[in-house]
Amino acid sequence: MENFHNLLLKPKMIEKERKFLLRDEYRNIIHGIPTYIEQGYLMFDGDKHLRIRIINHERCYLGFKNVIDPTYRIEYEYEIPYNDGYEMMNSTKMVVCKERYKIKDDRYPNYIIEVDHFENDIAIVEVEYKGEFTIIPEICGIEVTGDSTYSNIKMAIDNSKL
Repeated sequence: MENFHNLLLKPKMIEKERKFLLRDEYRNIIHGIPTYIEQGYLMFDGDKHLRIRIINHERCYLGFKNVIDPTYRIEYEYEIPYNDGYEMMNSTKMVVCKERYKIKDDRYPNYIIEVDHFENDIAIVEVEYKGEFTIIPEICGIEVTGDSTYSNIKMAIDNSKL
């Protein structure tokens, strides 16, 4: 029973993030082995949602996210058995698929920079930061933080209508 309580008391993640379109001149220099992410949405309640993620067709995660404002989110995420995750993914039509590239740049030591490349050829730079967001990395184009057009949820809903 002790392990069960530890799981329930797992600390939440606080995510501070800004999003930008990838500048066109950087599209051809994003290299490396991407992480393939299939993300399905199971439930919505205002600014809260429950999602399932399958990573590289190997691991599954159940996540709950509460959007406080466009740059600040509280998230809980737990790895679950693959077969359970696969079954949950197949229970929804609201799915978005993307390849994620991690960008290592020593000029931005307080940032985690990732580029998500979606099936519809949109490429979004996500910059997660600690402390203050002071410098926009040069690969970033137009800021789309808070623009629902570029949200994973909106793309998943649009995909469900195809």
